[in-house]
Amino acid sequence: MTNDEKKELDRLRDIVGSLMISQFSDQEGYRQTINVIFDQWVTQKRIEIDKRNTLAIELGERTGLDIQGSEVMEDDQYVYYHNPEWPDEVERYEKPLPMIAETWDDIPYEKSPFNQ
Repeated sequence: MTNDEKKELDRLRDIVGSLMISQFSDQEGYRQTINVIFDQWVTQKRIEIDKRNTLAIELGERTGLDIQGSEVMEDDQYVYYHNPEWPDEVERYEKPLPMIAETWDDIPYEKSPFNQ
């Protein structure tokens, strides 16, 4: 589980924890509210996973590397690749990715989106 996933799960726990059953007149209302929250969270996670898997394929095709969805992230300017063989650094690729992508530079893992 990445740091982002841990933070998201912690936020979800906070929300669920704040929705004490005593705030509802019946258990059915409580269950409906909890189900809506979990459905939205699961849907958002699926979309994020699909986007990362697609990005991994795109970067892998351009670098010749076998990349997993959990190893890539992006922002408006860069695609980030965290190779498990080098746990302390993250490769950055400038966007848009060219047909043959080469590393723009490396940044410390601590300063990368993987550590947020």
